[in-house]
Amino acid sequence: MAKLAGAASSAEDIPSAATSQADFLRTALLDWLPRFVERCQQARPRFDVYPALAALLLGFVRADVAFLEDVGGNAGTAAD
Repeated sequence: MAKLAGAASSAEDIPSAATSQADFLRTALLDWLPRFVERCQQARPRFDVYPALAALLLGFVRADVAFLEDVGGNAGTAAD
């Protein structure tokens, strides 16, 4: 993601760069992150901090994808 964001900082086509970043997040994180969060919640650890952090991460990634889709002009695309 850092490589894509760095390339986007010099890109003239911001919508295309945002779309590339959203695609990366969808394929690299959203393919497995929802299941990871679910499994963290099912594990019922002694302290709820890890399931809460995992859920927070999922919410952040989904919000980031939605923002990038909006910038890229793909606001209608659903993110897991």
